[in-house]
Amino acid sequence: FSKELDAHNPNTPEWREDIGLVVTRLLSKETSIPEELLVTVVKPGLPTLADLHVLLPPPRPTRKRSP
Repeated sequence: FSKELDAHNPNTPEWREDIGLVVTRLLSKETSIPEELLVTVVKPGLPTLADLHVLLPPPRPTRKRSP
């Protein structure tokens, strides 16, 4: 990314959120991990860094057997 993004968009994190969503969608497509379980956070500054978080799936309800 260019230094100009931060210089021309101070305090405007929307572009980072947009890039994070694109990265999340691409990773989901390539890995078959559902998008809901991936979070990508693009950090300010250069070089551009991002954190990827893979969330645990929600617990499945257990069925109780009738005696």
